[in-house]
Amino acid sequence: IVTEIDKKDSATLKKTDCVMMNMVHLFGMSIVAHESAISDQEANAHHTLADQLEIKALLKSTEAKELEWPVIKKDA
Repeated sequence: IVTEIDKKDSATLKKTDCVMMNMVHLFGMSIVAHESAISDQEANAHHTLADQLEIKALLKSTEAKELEWPVIKKDA
């Protein structure tokens, strides 16, 4: 027997995993960007900026998913 609470918990777990994976990915990217900037600031300045913009875009998409979540949950 699947209760409403079970459904809600499994959905919340899936969402948490997704957000955690995004955070891990962003953290990894920020480390790479940081290391490349240290190794050769002049040559990698543009590359680092591109990484930062990509990180910002990913954060925005994650925030958008957060805002959409209640709508998705309600339909389920």
